Amino acid sequence: MLQYFIHIVLFIFLIQQSSSAQNGIQNLGGATTNGIAHAGVTLDNISAMYTNQAGTAFLEGWAVDVSVDRRFNLEELTTFSFAAATSLNFGTVGILVGQYGFDAYSEQKIGLSYARLLTSYLAISGQFDVLGFKIDGFGNTYSYTVEVGLYSKLSDQVHLAAHIFNPTSSKLSDEEELDSRIKIGVRYIPSNKLDFFTELEKIIDRSVQIKLGAEYAVLDNLDLMAGANLEINSFHFGFKYLVQNKITLVAAFSFNNNQLGNSPGISAQYWNRPLED
Repeated sequence: MLQYFIHIVLFIFLIQQSSSAQNGIQNLGGATTNGIAHAGVTLDNISAMYTNQAGTAFLEGWAVDVSVDRRFNLEELTTFSFAAATSLNFGTVGILVGQYGFDAYSEQKIGLSYARLLTSYLAISGQFDVLGFKIDGFGNTYSYTVEVGLYSKLSDQVHLAAHIFNPTSSKLSDEEELDSRIKIGVRYIPSNKLDFFTELEKIIDRSVQIKLGAEYAVLDNLDLMAGANLEINSFHFGFKYLVQNKITLVAAFSFNNNQLGNSPGISAQYWNRPLED
């Protein structure tokens, strides 16, 4: 009986947090995005599969990411995500799989992406998404939409990117709409040890979210991350550890005084990249 009651409470909480669909599954990427307050529209590695697929156009070789994020440190609100991408002669192709929620309510996402360099500093991308939603007692519902992205390296120090989720205004059902999201961001790289991330995210009919993040290399193989979302007053911290030049381990957490508690996340990445001379 107690477990059933907890599931009911969590279900109500999820509905309140996701009054329109796709709030839970959007924050994929575990610690790699959590550590910089999800200000990841200007990422240009495998983590870009979760934030702006145009960034994968700059990826050399192939890479894989496996991530877990636990919202408010509740097992029932755990997000699992997997992404893989490989560069080919005609561009970069990738696949993304995400799972969020628990038995009473869950969301799933499968995405197939393609990104291409138009010039050495400008890239575009597109992704086709299959979205699944399960509510206990109501069955499963599926919807389909797309994402488009743009990434420009204006210089070695300044990168600019934009991403749109669901530009076609696809619906989950006749009564339920999917969020349409627009993200614009700037990345400033003053040195080879320090990155600053800024991002504005706008969900239709909601306030603009302002996200700030930073990553600093304290050692050759150790980076510290920090960030904040000014709209919801969340604060984020994490670290990234490089193992043997190909494996990266990441841990991060966020907290919000207006919510239920900390949200930890972990990520593991493998990047089979060409070795530098």
